[in-house]
Amino acid sequence: MSSVSVSNRSRNRDGRAPGSTAGRGGTGDPADTHTHTHTHVVQFYEQPEAILASAATFLGEGIEGGDSTIVIATLPHRLALESGLWARGLEKAIAEGRYVSLDADGTMDAFVRDGSLDSGRFVDVVGSAVSSAAAKASSGKVRAFGEMVALLCARNNAK
Repeated sequence: MSSVSVSNRSRNRDGRAPGSTAGRGGTGDPADTHTHTHTHVVQFYEQPEAILASAATFLGEGIEGGDSTIVIATLPHRLALESGLWARGLEKAIAEGRYVSLDADGTMDAFVRDGSLDSGRFVDVVGSAVSSAAAKASSGKVRAFGEMVALLCARNNAK
């Protein structure tokens, strides 16, 4: 298994670049400078157990630190992750609304139209989940694990 960092950029809590009016709710106010560094890590793996162990560690550290966590995965993988997260404070995170669990197929179906990704729908569906989760995190941070790219590839629809 190897991991590669593919993105690292600053964004406001709602995903806009600082001072940007792009996106919903953009004020364009230069004082709107609450930025967070976003890192997107891609991990390649041969066995699902390897990625699930890595994701459980990553998400568990976030739960313990007051971050919100989002899991967009198949049911077996969500259950496997959750079984490892109970000891890390998952019950409290659920009670506080800091844990979001979404079905990967159903979530993807909400923004794939006629076999193509609809970026506007993606922002509506996934972006709203991230914004809501960030608002509930005592740390202001969101950690996420998703399997949608793997499912797109499995559907032979990686465009």
